[in-house]
Amino acid sequence: MKRLPLPRKVLALTCALDGVPHAFGGALALAYYAEPRATIDIDLNVFVHGDRFMDVAKQLAPLG
Repeated sequence: MKRLPLPRKVLALTCALDGVPHAFGGALALAYYAEPRATIDIDLNVFVHGDRFMDVAKQLAPLG
């Protein structure tokens, strides 16, 4: 993914996964419930059957 600010990266992922059940985890999720901490990665959970893996991968590929 390009060098975008973290909120823009999260938005880009959310848009790319429109209609695909997913959730953000790690420090992003923790920030909702507790004191935020610095992070440079995005933990993403996608809830689809394995046979849809390639479809989801194609949706995410343009993001890098």
